[in-house]
Amino acid sequence: MSFIASYEDGEPELKSADFLAQIADVLGPDYRQHEDRCFHWLTPLSQPEHEQVARQAHYAVSRLPEVLPGLDPRPTAEAWPVVLLADLEDQLAYHDLFPDSGETIIDGGCWRLWPVGHLAIPVGSQREFDGVFAHELVHAMLDPDGVPGWIQEGFACEAETRLGLRPSPFHDRDDLEATLHFWRHHPLDAFWSAEAFRQPESSPHAYRLAQIITTRWANDRSAIAAIRKVGAEGWEDQEAVLFHQFGLERAGIFAAISVRPRRMGWIERMLYGIFVGEKR
Repeated sequence: MSFIASYEDGEPELKSADFLAQIADVLGPDYRQHEDRCFHWLTPLSQPEHEQVARQAHYAVSRLPEVLPGLDPRPTAEAWPVVLLADLEDQLAYHDLFPDSGETIIDGGCWRLWPVGHLAIPVGSQREFDGVFAHELVHAMLDPDGVPGWIQEGFACEAETRLGLRPSPFHDRDDLEATLHFWRHHPLDAFWSAEAFRQPESSPHAYRLAQIITTRWANDRSAIAAIRKVGAEGWEDQEAVLFHQFGLERAGIFAAISVRPRRMGWIERMLYGIFVGEKR
């Protein structure tokens, strides 16, 4: 069993370099460490390839405060550890180090708070790394504050949309109606607990619903600040926090957005055909 899998509270604080070195021992000799002003990298890429990924990561850092006011990943803070994973085999080897995470492979990327907060990003098959980094940096900032997973995912997806790398959840009316129909006929507990984000059947509907709910807060710097200020212990009672901050508990929030969309008129059908490309 790896030291990561068996690491327990009370052990001496683990340094980023030592943590990444242990992961490199598992992934192989192609992985090496280096740092820049924002990130502490463990990378298998050649220098030109790595520089391209790093540029997009830094772009995400620079744009995030603009697209989500109140979420400011400060470059002067301690560098974030990042594991870049070359292929599926390495993704699986990485995930074997965290057997209790409930995940098997990375889908796009992930953030883990334990035992050292770090990002893990696959680089074998994707090129829009700015969106991936923006998504995971949202988790990196909100997870230590104890913000519930469904709120984190909503803000993370909204960041991608505002960077132009993810369709709005309102872009396709059929998808929107499918998501609302899904949650009208499935228990919401899996959504509120974030379990639904890990299951293939519910995952697209969970991400879409999370973004629909949090879109209303994403432009409000004070709302984001209030969400972060609650603290991990405060968020243990989600109903009380949401009612205090926004005047609605979870069921009320869902009810407010799950009303069946009204029938479109001819102008709406025309615009839908122009922008979505399908007739209604």
